[in-house]
Amino acid sequence: MKEFTICYTLENDIKTEKIITGHEVNRREIMKRILYRIRNQEWFVVKNGEGTQKIDVRVVRYIRVVDEKILA
Repeated sequence: MKEFTICYTLENDIKTEKIITGHEVNRREIMKRILYRIRNQEWFVVKNGEGTQKIDVRVVRYIRVVDEKILA
C-alpha cells in the first residue's frame, strides 16, 4: 500500500489530504483522479485531521502531490 499527501492551495487557505492506495498506483495516476473529480463536480470532499470538509472547485488554485510513502 502507498500513502500520498495531497496539498490543495485555495484562494484563502491551504488544505492537505492523505490518500491510501495500492502499490501499483503512482503520483501521475493520483493527479489524474483528482483532476477528474474537480472537472466533473462543483465541489469535492477532503478528509483530513480537521475532519471532513466540502470544497468548492472554483476556489482551488493549485494542487500538488507532496509526499509518497510505502506502507507495509
